[in-house]
Amino acid sequence: MLINFSAVEEYLPITDNDEDKSFFRVVFHEIDKDTSYYPAPTSSNIYDVKERYEKYKSYCASDIAKFPKTFLEPVVLKEEIQKELTNKLSSISITRIGIVIALVGLLMSVISIGRDVYFANHYDLDDYKEYKIKSEEKINRLEEQINALQIKVDVNKKH
Repeated sequence: MLINFSAVEEYLPITDNDEDKSFFRVVFHEIDKDTSYYPAPTSSNIYDVKERYEKYKSYCASDIAKFPKTFLEPVVLKEEIQKELTNKLSSISITRIGIVIALVGLLMSVISIGRDVYFANHYDLDDYKEYKIKSEEKINRLEEQINALQIKVDVNKKH
């Protein structure tokens, strides 16, 4: 169905689809009037059609003047809706992109810190602990040897 309230021309689709080809057609016929016929007024209160019509017309005109200039203009309405949606999506997407970048940065920081702690505890510190234990054992043996030598030196000094 095609309804066109706008000033922009619309065209019916030209396709092979029967559904696209079917539409409701309206035909207007002009009816001739008898200019010699004037009905006689039935009462003293004459109903002035022209006056009533002019009042109605001015009422409609003032009512229509209140409509926005883009009323039922699909092209203008489409453009306005697209602008509004684009602005909203832009602000939403910029905010989301910022949040995603912040979360990715935070995640990368946590991962690198976690990696350093894990490898330090499981590999670097294990080697250091082993080295420290071996060094302490060597120091203890050397102290024992020094003590033994000190005893020998003391014994030799007495003799």
